[in-house]
Amino acid sequence: MGHEVLIVDTGDRFSCTDRESVLCGMTRLGRKGIPAGCRGGGCGVCKVRVLQGHYHTRQMSRQHVSAAEQLDGVALACCIVAESDLRLTVLGKIRKAVVRARERETTFPTVTGARSAGEPRGITNEVITNDVERAKQVERLNRFPANF
Repeated sequence: MGHEVLIVDTGDRFSCTDRESVLCGMTRLGRKGIPAGCRGGGCGVCKVRVLQGHYHTRQMSRQHVSAAEQLDGVALACCIVAESDLRLTVLGKIRKAVVRARERETTFPTVTGARSAGEPRGITNEVITNDVERAKQVERLNRFPANF
């Protein structure tokens, strides 16, 4: 059964089955630089705070999550499995990767469709997440000056 996980910091949503860790679902977002680390609770890079929802945890290193933190909803994403829909915020090293990746996604004008001679080209606002795609779009726009 799938559960929806919401990252409050970015508004991103992803689904997780009740057989996989939250980190597995998070990596499916396709964000560059999400630190996956050891995937076993030993490195601490995937620290999150669960704000709402039910989950169970596998063993985590107390070096990275104290008992007090765990009682406050702090856990390692690689060690928690959702039992219901979750709302969470990212902490520590993973925060930088998740939040910064979201901030890099900007609205950028893109060319749409082919045009006949004398016809204005169509421009739409589309989110481009890949730097290579962004460079291609800039190159296309620079080749065809706007019709004013």
